[in-house]
Amino acid sequence: MIRRRSTARLGALACVVGLAGLALVACEAQREGPAAEAPRFEVEVASGAAALGEPVEVTLRLTGARGRQTLFPTWHERWGDATILTAGPVEHQDDETGTETRQIVRVAAYRPGTVELPPVAVHWADETLLSRPQRFEVVFSLTPDELAEGPRPPAPPHRLPPLSPWWSVSGGALALALALIFERRRPPTTAVQPRGSLDATSELLAGLADLERQRPDPVLFHTRLSLGLRRFVGRSVGFDGETATAPGLRRRLDGLDLPRALSSRTGDLLAECDAVRFGGRPASAQDMGRRLATARGLARGWPQRATAAAHRAPRSNQEAES
Repeated sequence: MIRRRSTARLGALACVVGLAGLALVACEAQREGPAAEAPRFEVEVASGAAALGEPVEVTLRLTGARGRQTLFPTWHERWGDATILTAGPVEHQDDETGTETRQIVRVAAYRPGTVELPPVAVHWADETLLSRPQRFEVVFSLTPDELAEGPRPPAPPHRLPPLSPWWSVSGGALALALALIFERRRPPTTAVQPRGSLDATSELLAGLADLERQRPDPVLFHTRLSLGLRRFVGRSVGFDGETATAPGLRRRLDGLDLPRALSSRTGDLLAECDAVRFGGRPASAQDMGRRLATARGLARGWPQRATAAAHRAPRSNQEAES
């Protein structure tokens, strides 16, 4: 009797344990839900046919990739035979089955016929998913009747309406007013005498006055001063001083019957000008003013002495230029 009761109790306990295990398995299965499907990548073309140059919408969609980082293609100008017009942003949307990731790309083709869109790949976790190739047809936007008509002739010329006389009067008055304004704003010009009409001294003094009034940058200042002084010496002595080299010009001056101080001051001034022109030596405003004063002194002291010395000791131009 006792054994029967123990056996019955053990049987009841085993049933309770079995039912509890089944309940736990059912709860776990309900909590986990259905088995997760493998991610799927698809490309869909919105329209199977399009006109020449008409935008076509292509959707790239990745489904079933919950909680995974996805890398969509990097687009350039072309996708197979089509030209990419725009590439929209990559959008994510979560649902019960996972995260849906999609992107909309708009393409167009500019030749009739079948347009191929080759496969593209997305990277999901450690996997690379490849789409299937897609295609769509491009047709002429003109109907057969319009194609049969051919190109239309050009439109006949249209006669332009006559201009109002008031427009002509107003335009002429405006042009005259602008001409008067520009004429009044133009800086006054001074009469320039030809070189041959001035003697050597007057020509040099006029050039020195222009330099003092304009005061250009040091290099341009010393270039104009050197050329003016060379022309002055050449005209006073009777040779081409503008093309003579500095050593040749100094030898020519030393060969003349001139006071030593006069020839030395002329040669030193030319050497100072060449040092600024070709040697890059800096020159201040005081230096330029001092050299202007020296050149004026030479202009007043040269003519009589130089003319007499040139007649007493003539030299050739070739010797001065050597």
